[in-house]
Amino acid sequence: MTVTAINNPVLKIGSTGALVKELQQLLNMFDHNLRVDGIFGKATELAVKDFQTQACYLGVKGIVEHETWKGLYMSVLQAAPHAMPILRRGSTGEAVQWLQMRLSGRAILRDLAVDGDFGPATEAFVKALQKSNHLVVDGIVGSKTWSVLPEMGEE
Repeated sequence: MTVTAINNPVLKIGSTGALVKELQQLLNMFDHNLRVDGIFGKATELAVKDFQTQACYLGVKGIVEHETWKGLYMSVLQAAPHAMPILRRGSTGEAVQWLQMRLSGRAILRDLAVDGDFGPATEAFVKALQKSNHLVVDGIVGSKTWSVLPEMGEE
């Protein structure tokens, strides 16, 4: 597996923007009633700490770093694959990196670069996964494809 530096956003009190909105939406899937306003305030910090407490393997820091992002995506995927973003060629970012890490865990796909860029190689691996699971082979990662992704490290 080729892993380039993963540039995950660290979010904390005072952070603002689209990534904070995404965080708030993810946390709301776990019975938090956050206003999705893109402002990381005290309520968002408390929800992050609650999530980190529930995910026993995470330290309770109230900031969102790589491990918390990963835990959120894993929890959402397990609870509701339909809530994961739809990804296709041209998509970029954390969700694509996470997809690539899941795909790279498969023995035959170890040479897939985890770079957050959904390019031709990622599309080819998605199509192979879809074909092997008897899904529509379109290279688009929707709820059905999310639901058949292998666990990290699964052979």
